[in-house]
Amino acid sequence: MLKYYRSVLSPIKVFLILLLIISPFGERVLLAQSNFPVSCSPYLLPQYSLNWSALTSSNNFLKVTLVLKDEKYQSGIVPVFLRFRFEQAGSVISTRLDYVPAIPINLSFGTPLTLYGSDLVNYFQAGNLIAQGAVDESLLRQGGRLPDGLWTLSVTAYEFDASRGHRQISETGIAMMQVFYGYPPQITYPAEGQVLQEQEVQNLLFSWMPRGTASRGGISGLIYTVELYEVSDGEVPNAVVQGKRPIFSTTTNTSNYLYGITDPALIVGRKY
Repeated sequence: MLKYYRSVLSPIKVFLILLLIISPFGERVLLAQSNFPVSCSPYLLPQYSLNWSALTSSNNFLKVTLVLKDEKYQSGIVPVFLRFRFEQAGSVISTRLDYVPAIPINLSFGTPLTLYGSDLVNYFQAGNLIAQGAVDESLLRQGGRLPDGLWTLSVTAYEFDASRGHRQISETGIAMMQVFYGYPPQITYPAEGQVLQEQEVQNLLFSWMPRGTASRGGISGLIYTVELYEVSDGEVPNAVVQGKRPIFSTTTNTSNYLYGITDPALIVGRKY
């Protein structure tokens, strides 16, 4: 007989990204008013965390696309640099006004250039930023987690040429992100403490029900980690999870996992 014990699950962080999208008509109006030769479009990608270190340690969090679109620059290269601003009610993290990177970003007419977190490491060094409000500056040095809530990211490109006063050369691109906490999924099979019948061919469907997501998009964006532990007589399941390695571990973006013959064999009479 197989016995299944369900351990207490820690809360799952669920992240929702909101991107500011400007319609083609609206964009033409904006550019006509600003008349900037460069477009700047930041994106916060679906797989991300709110750890400050994730901005540059993972390319699955942030990217910025720049396009030099003014025809008068067709025959040359335009060197630029960026300034970032993360803002929440009462908190601001921004690029120092006196910071100019040693190496510019070179743009060619009509060729989009996409920069990822690993390309922007120097911009997010603690010494190149100013933190104001409720943000602890140790977060910038140690890569801690941003405070919860709605954050607005603004990115603007400036001319690299100091003799021209580092003039603004793009409109300000904006993206937004919001973090909230969801409840852990509800395991639907097997039930807690359920005794399972022996099978000739190992074929066990673990299933659970998502809870506490803000939208269907939030549910579809979740990644679950499935871990299986063996529990000996007298052991507490939660202590086993904290102190031992699982006999099996995998990830899935669905709300079930079919534990089959290619997975480690479960032994009759033991508890898992």
